[in-house]
Amino acid sequence: MLDQPYVARLPDGRYFAVELPAGSAETDPLTGEVILQPPAIHLLDRLRALLSSLPANTTPGRLRTLRDALGLGRDELAAMLHLEAAEVDAWESGTRKPALEQLTALEQIRQRAVRAGVLLPEYAFAS
Repeated sequence: MLDQPYVARLPDGRYFAVELPAGSAETDPLTGEVILQPPAIHLLDRLRALLSSLPANTTPGRLRTLRDALGLGRDELAAMLHLEAAEVDAWESGTRKPALEQLTALEQIRQRAVRAGVLLPEYAFAS
């Protein structure tokens, strides 16, 4: 178990710290390495997606993680972007890539959410 916050570096050089719930991590008795449990890894992935700008070459997994971190379903995100849910599904499955205008709109949604504050749902910590 961690006795201090988990600290991670973002691609732009900033750092963020998060206090993980009890049972989210353990220490390997032989190496002393911290081993994160899957819910903690999922939480950190979502935080990174929220706190980092979207690159032009965004991956399907990054898009799915960001949508999840925003607490939006495919239908909800599609409506915000004035698209069909099938288009968001195609991005997340990797069969299509979002156009630059769509990435720009998605980045604006991300920025507004970060400024307003995003609550991560309780299930982020469920095992």
